[in-house]
Formats: sequence, C-alpha cells, structure tokens
Amino acid sequence: MSKQNMKLFKSDDYEVVEAYNMLVANLKIYAEKSKKILVTSAKELEGKTEVAYKLAKGLSESGEKILLIDADIRKSRFAETYGFESPKFGLVEILRDKRTVTEGLYKDLESGLTILFAGEASGNANLLLAGEDFSRLLDFCAERYDRVIVDAPALLGISDARLIADKCDSAVLVIQEDRVSTAEERKTLQVLKDMDVDIIGAVMTKATMKENLNKEMDYYKL
Repeated sequence: MSKQNMKLFKSDDYEVVEAYNMLVANLKIYAEKSKKILVTSAKELEGKTEVAYKLAKGLSESGEKILLIDADIRKSRFAETYGFESPKFGLVEILRDKRTVTEGLYKDLESGLTILFAGEASGNANLLLAGEDFSRLLDFCAERYDRVIVDAPALLGISDARLIADKCDSAVLVIQEDRVSTAEERKTLQVLKDMDVDIIGAVMTKATMKENLNKEMDYYKL
C-alpha cells in the first residue's frame, strides 16, 4: 500500500461545512449498517465525485476506517483533479488482470482515508463491473473497512452505475440545482428504489435558498 498526503478541502463557507458535517453525522447515526455506499447523480458534472471524496474524508476523520473506490472506470479524472501522482494501477487492473486489491490501495497519512483509484480507462467497463470479481472485491473490502464509499458514474445514460448499485446496499444521490429536471430527478430516484437500494442521503450542489421543485426528498444543500 502506498501512502501520500491528500489535497485537503478547505472552505470559508460555514453553511457548506455544516452541511457536510450534518451528512456525516446522520450517516453515522441513521445508516450505521450501511457498508457499501454508492454515490451517484442523474447526469455528469453535478459534483458527485467531490461529494464522495468529502464524505469519505469526513467519515474517516470521525474515526471510521473508510475505503473510497473510484469506479468511474471509463473516464475518471479523480487523480488529476485532486493532484495525485498517477497510480500504477487501480480497479481496472485488479478486475481485468487479476491483481490483488491491497497492491492498489493508497493511504492518506493525515485523514486515514484509503483510496482505490480507477486505473487505466476501460472501454469494457460494463463487463468488468457486471462480473462476479467486482462483487467479491466489494465484499472483501466491506469485511475489512467500516464502510466502502463507491464513486460511480451518473445513473441516467450508461449502465455502469446501475451495475454498481446492484452490488451496494445504500446510496447517496447528488443533484445539481437547475441542471436536472424534476422528471429526471424522479426517474433517478425510481431507478434506485426499483433496485431496492436504500437512499440514505441526498445532496443538492450549487444550491440557492429557493425551494426545490421536488418535495419528495430533503437535501443537504451545498
């Protein structure tokens, strides 16, 4: 396992910090048994990766042993976005080349968070994520960590997020205000409900103080 220091998130926005604190606290209190947590959105570019990263860091800093898996294996920009050195390999190589999980883990010395990066971009993402090897990997990690946070692609469009959701026990849904229609939002919620994935939190990014059109969910506004 390699070790490195992460680029820390800092914010002068008290409401944003408190929204994340509340999300972390509520997951610890009300979702104690949620081990494999999917973080997804309806569409791309709604802020789900940042939410997954901050949520994982917050849970880690609260004392939990957390693994963050970057499962956007078609076109992940996680390492580049947050200033990590390019990992030698990650989730793709573990699933495709039968590499061991422990070889691909990166540990943050400050927060204690562990990351499994996506690895080389794969055009066969649906085949890798649908296979039993991915299910076994998640189960293996869930036995060794308090929680596994899975940063997945957007749910509407490609099938990848649905394949991942099928292997998780709960989900955090990220919605960017004014980017997703009410119909798309409801469709996303229905997909997760139809798959029996427990929605344990919903985060609205770039939120204003106006009321959201969808009354079905309470949001942590960021």
